[in-house]
Amino acid sequence: MLGCRHVFHVECIRKRVFGRWPSPRITWSFLNCSACKTQISVQQDHVELYTEIQLLITMKTKIYTMSLERAKYEGLHKHPRL
Repeated sequence: MLGCRHVFHVECIRKRVFGRWPSPRITWSFLNCSACKTQISVQQDHVELYTEIQLLITMKTKIYTMSLERAKYEGLHKHPRL
């Protein structure tokens, strides 16, 4: 059971998380529940899956932060798309 209370087979969630993004372009939709689109969270008793999700969430946060810093450097931080 995910944090959003939707139930999936553990191996299906594992394949989704460890499969990451399917192309060179980094996207984060694989970290969302396929039923409700909220970010996946699992209980700590699934150590491998919990650890990988936490690592990916940390990576996602770092990339977003670095992207915003770069946008500010280039003067794009006030662009409507951001």
